[in-house]
Amino acid sequence: MSVQLRLPQGAPLLTTAETVLVNGRSTYTLPRSWRRECRVFVEQAAGQVGCRILSPSEVVHVRERRLVSGLRNATLRFYHETGTERSVEMMLNPTWPFIDGPRVDWHHRTDVLGDYLEARGVTGDVMISW
Repeated sequence: MSVQLRLPQGAPLLTTAETVLVNGRSTYTLPRSWRRECRVFVEQAAGQVGCRILSPSEVVHVRERRLVSGLRNATLRFYHETGTERSVEMMLNPTWPFIDGPRVDWHHRTDVLGDYLEARGVTGDVMISW
């Protein structure tokens, strides 16, 4: 059985999962039980996108990394841990060892759903580090 998801923030990208976006909705075939973190939401009409964990071990002062792939002129929303927004970096189309590259401009937003960072018009892959 598959499920399509679309929330006010966009289509949820479950960490360590890929999805096909159809009409702005993420599609997942879920197991009987599961536990996945979701910090990333995308507004994009169609395409195959994913969110996976990258090792932060190569960089001092980086605790977590996520690679969001398959973006096409997308709005990306990242729900950071409280108090970490100043340490968040978003890098466009990173290549190993993932320590330097063009940065994605993001804006801090707050609404009834909480605090998040938003980047608009993003195409390619984005590595989020904090």
